[in-house]
Amino acid sequence: MLQSVDVPERHLLYDIEMAASLAVMQVLQENYGLFNVKVKWLNDLWVRGHKLLGALAEFNGVIEGGMIMLY
Repeated sequence: MLQSVDVPERHLLYDIEMAASLAVMQVLQENYGLFNVKVKWLNDLWVRGHKLLGALAEFNGVIEGGMIMLY
């Protein structure tokens, strides 16, 4: 389980980037014992002052009724 993560108010357009950051953070905690990972929302992970991840998603889909459907 993720520890000490304050998830900001959800923004539908950035759910994939946020999910990617949380998934990597969970792997680092559960598999590598790294619990000092900090999140800079929406998509960056930092360890001891060094950027470890910047998760980005590329839109390649359709917009239907104002909703982005595919990444």
